[in-house]
Amino acid sequence: ILEVMAEFDIDCALLAGRYTLLEQATLDDLLPTCEARGVGIMLGGAFNSGILARGVRGDLKFNYGAAPQEVIERVAKLEAVCRVHDVPLAAAALQFPYAHPAVATVLTGARSVEELRENVASFERPIPAELWTALRDRGLLDLRAPMPED
Repeated sequence: ILEVMAEFDIDCALLAGRYTLLEQATLDDLLPTCEARGVGIMLGGAFNSGILARGVRGDLKFNYGAAPQEVIERVAKLEAVCRVHDVPLAAAALQFPYAHPAVATVLTGARSVEELRENVASFERPIPAELWTALRDRGLLDLRAPMPED
């Protein structure tokens, strides 16, 4: 996306799975550049291929392959904090990216009507600010990441 932005004046771009509860390296360059230039990000892959939708008891897929052990361990930590705050991991995963001003929308996939309902419920679920603070305090979120408001 940065290469395209260097050549063209674009309005929006699709970013798949690179600004999630598990990945925030785009805070280094892409997201600040998009924010400064007014480029809206359509974020896909907020569940990182599923592991953030179902957690460590689900299908352990990360970025279209088997989740490595360090990712599984990080998801377990994310889940533990979410449990303390009575927040489903999927809700935190879908709501987290929206706090960044460059993120215009979060795209979800659904294989069934039930999954669609779960996604809607995750977007609508109230999340206390304390959850985001706890994730940040435990080193699970980049300190530069904007925090969603409750």
